[in-house]
Amino acid sequence: MGVLLALGMLGMILDGKTAMQGASQGVELCLTAVIPSLLPFLCLSMLLTARLMGRKLRILSPIGKLFGLPRGAESLLIPALLGGYPAGAACVAQAVHRGQLKRRDGEILLGFCNLPGPAFLFGIVARQFADPFAGAMLWLCALFGAWAASRLLPKRADSAETTGATATDPLGQAGAAMGKICVTVILFRTMLNFPDTYLRLDGPLQTAAAGFLELTNGCCALRSVPSESARFLLAAGMVSFGGVCVGMQTAFVCPGLGLRYYWLGKLFQTFFSLLLGWLILRKALKHPSGRKLCFSERK
Repeated sequence: MGVLLALGMLGMILDGKTAMQGASQGVELCLTAVIPSLLPFLCLSMLLTARLMGRKLRILSPIGKLFGLPRGAESLLIPALLGGYPAGAACVAQAVHRGQLKRRDGEILLGFCNLPGPAFLFGIVARQFADPFAGAMLWLCALFGAWAASRLLPKRADSAETTGATATDPLGQAGAAMGKICVTVILFRTMLNFPDTYLRLDGPLQTAAAGFLELTNGCCALRSVPSESARFLLAAGMVSFGGVCVGMQTAFVCPGLGLRYYWLGKLFQTFFSLLLGWLILRKALKHPSGRKLCFSERK
């Protein structure tokens, strides 16, 4: 890690122009997309889960059992399934720090309660496809991958803590988390500008490399993949894995929590998301004439 950091500093010294261009792009991305789309939901999610943790929510009880959440922790599914990266992780960390979740349970929940949100999938990723059903199918793949990971990860406690919660400042935590998220976005956009400038990789390889490092940049480059079928599978894998940048964001918003189960869960999610994506493509290609998800080659 020390060698990589030293190389990064050397690159910024030798080519400050490329580094400044990447940082400027990262700042613009934060101001125009990341903060407006994530900060309001992050604040509301942390306020909501702080109030609802420990309460039995009948409306969420069935899906809580489906994912194997401790009783009383069902409210964590709201930011996990709807909030986008890393809102779910931030709310899990808040519950642990308040004493409403055991530390080990919180670490395990990170493996399937940190998912891409529908706003990102339908607002950014779906635009990279001609098929109108692509966004919905990608969300289905991500949800299936998270469910599979929840069943494969170790067993959690039967119920969350309902008493003795430590007072916290959800809005302050949300603001601090937002700052850390923006720092990682700017850092990774700066790093990605160097291979974009010097390596000039071809479409699919460049898209996969970008998505492995930083999800948004990888998804925005999906149109460089000519085949819609390959594009769909690549997108399914990227949105479920989240990329190294999302992993760093998760680490920053979850201080004191280990990420062993997070990365294990991401591997499970990616595998099962790709599996379902492949099955969807196989089914769709058998019925090329219907108004179903049919990734035919379009020009």
